[in-house]
Amino acid sequence: MTRDASRILDPSLFEQMVNRLNNISGEPRASVLITHLHIEYILNRTIRKKMPKPDKMIEMNFSSKVTLLESLDILPDELIKNIKILNKIRNYFAHNIDIESKEFNQKFSGLLRQITWYREYRDADELPNHGVFALFSIRLYHTLVGEYNRL
Repeated sequence: MTRDASRILDPSLFEQMVNRLNNISGEPRASVLITHLHIEYILNRTIRKKMPKPDKMIEMNFSSKVTLLESLDILPDELIKNIKILNKIRNYFAHNIDIESKEFNQKFSGLLRQITWYREYRDADELPNHGVFALFSIRLYHTLVGEYNRL
């Protein structure tokens, strides 16, 4: 069975995300927001692919889109959980000014430890939070694209 090429996400999207992340020179808040933006783009494409009338759903906020996809059992539970963690991380960065404080980094570390894949990362506890987030971002992106391409 062949797949319609328009149904598969363009692989250059990942390259664009990585280039944007590289261009921000280590600014963690921007890397979180860029990752969130790219994940939401794929969620929107997923909704468009699976819903007969997606326009109103595309206008919903990120959390509502995730809840919709979860309720309709379109994406696996583990992936949904990790997307929700990304949203918590995004909200945490968006609503805190001092992202360099010990308290901020402890909470950020706690959020990262909730990722279902966290223990699979060798020496995850030894990596800086932003290194773990980078690994998480790449895996989340590729996992979500894989699910989208299977729909």
